[in-house]
Amino acid sequence: MGKCYSKSSPYELSPVVPRQHDVRQAEEPATTHVSATERNKFTSFQHLKSVAKEGNVVLVDGEWLVKMWKDGKKVPCRNEAPPEAFFNWMTRCGTREVREDEVQVVSISYPWLTKEHPDPCGFHLSVIAEVLEMFMNLSMKKRVGGDDDNPIYEDVPRKQTAVFWDWLSCYQAYYPDTWSPPPTYDEHELELYYSQRTRVERVGDEAVAFKKALENMNDWYVSNKSLKIIQNEPPPNATSSMREYDLRGWCSFEAKIAFWISGSKDVLEMKHLKKMVREWGCDSLEEFVTKYDLPRRVSHKINNVNKILLCMKFML
Repeated sequence: MGKCYSKSSPYELSPVVPRQHDVRQAEEPATTHVSATERNKFTSFQHLKSVAKEGNVVLVDGEWLVKMWKDGKKVPCRNEAPPEAFFNWMTRCGTREVREDEVQVVSISYPWLTKEHPDPCGFHLSVIAEVLEMFMNLSMKKRVGGDDDNPIYEDVPRKQTAVFWDWLSCYQAYYPDTWSPPPTYDEHELELYYSQRTRVERVGDEAVAFKKALENMNDWYVSNKSLKIIQNEPPPNATSSMREYDLRGWCSFEAKIAFWISGSKDVLEMKHLKKMVREWGCDSLEEFVTKYDLPRRVSHKINNVNKILLCMKFML
């Protein structure tokens, strides 16, 4: 995901024992062999839903993330997030649980931009929330017939989004007030700021839940029931100490396992998409999709656009 923090981070594989601030332990990556049992797990929406409902991992409400972005706020860690931040598996009327065709699970792969807070300036949120908003708000259609010149579509009901974002989905060891981190990537400023604060460690039930969450960490990226957003677009004010997404151990690992059993339509690479938006002279993803009438252009076999639209599921 573009440039990233250069020191040991939650996503860097290292031969040494991971430091306490690591979000994920530097355990051995899974092999590329997928057993029949694992494959069944990785093709089951119910499995992801069950893992989330256990509570060791929680999914974030996509609408809440969009609101945070629109309000110019930063994302807090799970420990400090309000109840409304988390996805409610009951329908809005509260009479039953949401069905698979009513919700899209979205998994975020991205780099932490500082070791104390993964997104202190709100950059990742701005990229991710824009995609979520487009997914939830644009009218989606499914091709049901016709040919490339005269395709026939039917409307597809809009879906809610339930998002796996490790910072919000798993309990963290954190510095209080993650709602308002210092909006900087400067290491010296951050060192001074956090040296005057005490970090809150995971203890008790939170520590147990975090350990259990690690057992299913890969499932969110391997499952073909999740839409994977590879947030590898670098921040515009990236510092020289930041690394490229592909140079991060965990980021690279997540990006690779995302394709194990999922097609390319289920993986969206933001660096490539953002580059296309700029090259087409657009200021936003919404302008990119609407200004150029992209659903119509899919039938003209513009491969890159076709892939992007399939990824975002505007066209199925």
